[in-house]
Amino acid sequence: MYGDREPIEHQPTEHVAEASQAEQAVDLAAEWDRVQAGDQQPTGGRVWGLPELAEGELWVDIAGASVIAGIPSKSITAYLAQGRPKRNPFPAAHRFLYRLYWPMGVIQAWHHRENALRSDSAE
Repeated sequence: MYGDREPIEHQPTEHVAEASQAEQAVDLAAEWDRVQAGDQQPTGGRVWGLPELAEGELWVDIAGASVIAGIPSKSITAYLAQGRPKRNPFPAAHRFLYRLYWPMGVIQAWHHRENALRSDSAE
């Protein structure tokens, strides 16, 4: 069926797990209690249980990463599952409550590197 071809081994991307789901749920509940008590205002990321990022940085999910990187979300999923593209692997995501998020700057940096590599190979 496969002839002389050898099976291809894929190295999937390991996502950064900040904490277990139970720990994340406890942290989010405590954050919500502080917001309800009026002790603090929630930031965009904290509403979803994400850690704070540097000033001016924000979290993007796979839809946002798709727009910023200029590739379909299914390509991102495939890249993560297969550790691709080999010349510039897609960055590992942070996993929070079974969803994937990246700092926007990480996706922008990947996109710039990918464009530079494409233009270098076209010359």
